[in-house]
Amino acid sequence: MIWTASQISSLGWLVQTVAISWLMATISASDLMVALVQAASTLPVFFLSILAGAIADNFSRRWVMFAGHCLLALARPRQKR
Repeated sequence: MIWTASQISSLGWLVQTVAISWLMATISASDLMVALVQAASTLPVFFLSILAGAIADNFSRRWVMFAGHCLLALARPRQKR
């Protein structure tokens, strides 16, 4: 189940990355701007994966997943009523 969820998440991230690049290609004719948007969308994942790997190796898998879910719940935008 974790592997399937990971594959679906990776597919969603790939679709989002392609959509961002495609949108920038339609807005701007500059190749540099398209490349910068692509780099800006992938570099945080590249750098944070090193930190995430170190955390996953040093702590319990259950607590790492719990902390990740708590951070995701806190990061969700709140709707005004």
